[in-house]
Amino acid sequence: MRIPVTIALWWLALGPNSLAPQFEYMQLDVPNAVFTRPFAVNAAGQIVGVYRDSRSVQHGFLREPDDTYTTLDYPNAIFTNAAGINARGEIVGRWTDANGINHPYLRTRQGRYASIDPALPCVAGTRPTVAHGINDIGEITGRCFDAAFKELGWLRYRDGTFTILDKPDYLTVDAWIANNRGLVGGDYTDVAGFVHGYLWTDVTGFLTVDVANNQTGIRGINERGDVTGVYGNGVSRYHGFLLRDGVFTVIDYPGSIDNGPGAGTLFINDSGLMVGGFIDANGREHGFIARECPPAGC
Repeated sequence: MRIPVTIALWWLALGPNSLAPQFEYMQLDVPNAVFTRPFAVNAAGQIVGVYRDSRSVQHGFLREPDDTYTTLDYPNAIFTNAAGINARGEIVGRWTDANGINHPYLRTRQGRYASIDPALPCVAGTRPTVAHGINDIGEITGRCFDAAFKELGWLRYRDGTFTILDKPDYLTVDAWIANNRGLVGGDYTDVAGFVHGYLWTDVTGFLTVDVANNQTGIRGINERGDVTGVYGNGVSRYHGFLLRDGVFTVIDYPGSIDNGPGAGTLFINDSGLMVGGFIDANGREHGFIARECPPAGC
């Protein structure tokens, strides 16, 4: 099954889509950071991500709605990012130990950290085992690698058990986000090396979601069914996108030269607030917040 995003792009090519919402944008930078990359926003407007300081050390961050920041470092880690946050303030991400081995973690709202390495066939190693997202009931999504170095998606349930997301004819699978109803989004690579977006449930399996003939990755799903992600042809710039009620909208920070694939991790919360990343004309990476304009306009 293929969701007809191509039709939305066909209309976009003919001219501006009058049904598409309009957005106002605000740049987001951790103070004194060399680069800032947001990864997620929760219902309260708290934002998490990763930044690099002036010594080229990378840290996770938590931004509050009042624009105050907290640095997040897993104890004794040489690298930490913060990739997901739910309505309860629980945060997930990745940390790297002194031996260069990567682990996913869960941070409680009280600030306690715990590693949550997925079970076999996942194998901890130097290739990043990552936690990408956490929903409001505590289900966590991420990726790992097996003993043959194949990339696998995973879903960790609240009771600590895991489901592996994979198909034999996929070269890679990455699970980025799950909403509270068990709908998972991410991307997979086919045998030709082409990257597709997907939606998955334990009933339907994988449903491919591609933006026209572009490589696509799903990054955000909220409870009303809005889908966000990135797309591009692998040669020129990448773009963020929002798919809402069958209407497709490009989400690119004004004046940016690229919105992906690394920088353009576009996420959305239940009120429709989006966060993402972009690269400016000088090649520097920043975050941004996108808010939908009221009916009267911005």
